[in-house]
Amino acid sequence: MKEIKRQLPPSPACGMLAICLNAQASRERTQIRLQPELSPFRPVNLFRILIEKRERTLLRSRLVNWAVARAASNAPDGSPQSNGAKSLKKRPIRGGLVTRNRSRNGFMPFADSAFLKVLKETRQHESFRLGLIKKLETDFDGKVITFFTSFRERDAMIVDQDAEMLESVLSSEPTQKKIVLVISSPGGMPLASERIANVLRAYSPKPFEAVVPHMAKSAATMICFGAGAIHMSKTAELGPVDPQIPYWTTGEEEEPDWVSAEEYVRSYDNLIALGIGGKAKRLEPIMLQLSRYDSRFIEKVRSFQKLAEDISIRLLKTSMMKKRSVTSIRQCIDVFLKQTRTRTHGRMINHEEAKACGLNIKLVDLHSALWHTMWELFVRSDWCVRNTCNKLIETSKTSVHV
Repeated sequence: MKEIKRQLPPSPACGMLAICLNAQASRERTQIRLQPELSPFRPVNLFRILIEKRERTLLRSRLVNWAVARAASNAPDGSPQSNGAKSLKKRPIRGGLVTRNRSRNGFMPFADSAFLKVLKETRQHESFRLGLIKKLETDFDGKVITFFTSFRERDAMIVDQDAEMLESVLSSEPTQKKIVLVISSPGGMPLASERIANVLRAYSPKPFEAVVPHMAKSAATMICFGAGAIHMSKTAELGPVDPQIPYWTTGEEEEPDWVSAEEYVRSYDNLIALGIGGKAKRLEPIMLQLSRYDSRFIEKVRSFQKLAEDISIRLLKTSMMKKRSVTSIRQCIDVFLKQTRTRTHGRMINHEEAKACGLNIKLVDLHSALWHTMWELFVRSDWCVRNTCNKLIETSKTSVHV
C-alpha cells in the first residue's frame, strides 16, 4: 500500500486513490473481525481467502492505472502537479488572440486552429486593435475612440450619420476621463464635422483631444479644430477646409472633377469684371463662357464658403483660441481657409504650420513607444477601411464597421 502511494505523483486523483485504498483496508479488517471462523488452516477457507486477495489486487491495480492516467491528463507535458490540485495558469495570448488548451481527448478546439488564426490575421480581426486602443488609453489617460474612413470611396465621406454612430457608442460607455479621438479621414460635410465635435464635447468631462496618426483632411481638420489639443507627429497632416464642389466638363462623365469653391467663384467674378470693364475687344467669348454658370448656384457656393469659415472659427473660439477675437482667429487660420495660400485642397499642413497658426499642437516623437502604438493602430485600421469596410469606429470594448 505505502509503496504504491510513493510511486504516484501528488494529484487530486492520487488523493482519491488513497481514500479508496484506506476504505478497502478498513473493510478487510472489519470482515476479519466479524468472521473469525474463516481460518487459513482450513483448505476451503484458504482457497476463498486467496481468491478475495487476488480480486483486491486487481482492483488496486485498476485504481492505480486510473489515478496515473488522470494525473497525466491534468498535468501539462506529463509533469506532476503539486499540492494535489490543478495549477491555475493564465491562457497565453499570441498575436492579440487568447489561446485555449487542447481538449482531454487530444483534439484542438476550432477557436485555436491555425486556419482560424490565419483568417483573423488576414482580415485584421478587431482583437488585434482593441489591445492597442487600451495601450493608448493608458498613455493618454483618457477614453480612446477611433474614427477611420476610406480615402478611396466617395461614399465614405463624413456625414451626419457618423455623429449618430459616435453618440451611440459613447452613450453606451460612459466615462469620467477625457475623450481622445484617433481620426484618419479625407473629409466630408462641414455640418457633419460640427455635429461630431459637439457630440465629443457633450460626452467628454474635459475638453476632448484629437490624435492624427497620418492624415485628417478637410472636414476631419474641422473636427480637430474643436479639440482642446491635437497630437501629431512630424509626418502627420492636416489640410485646408475650403469647400470643394463637383464639376462636369462635358456633362457626360460618370465621375465629376472636384474643384475649389473659391476658385470656381473667382473665375466667375473675373469674367464679369472683364465683361463690364470695357477692356475686352469682343464680348461674345465672354458671354459664351458666362452661359455655363448659374448665378443662383454661384450664390450657393458663396454660402458654402462662409459656412466652412464660420464653423472653423466657432470651433476654435470655443476650444483652443478662447481668448482671441473672431477677426484674429480668421487671420491666424488664413492658410486653412484660402485656396490661394495652398493652391490645392490636398496640400499638406504640417505640425509647424499648424502651430504657427495658434493651434495647440502636441508633437509626438517618431521614436517613442507611443508613436509605434499609434502607427500600428493606424496601419491595421486603415487596412480595414481599404479592404473590408468604408468606415470604422472602435473603442476598447466596441467595434462598428460600415
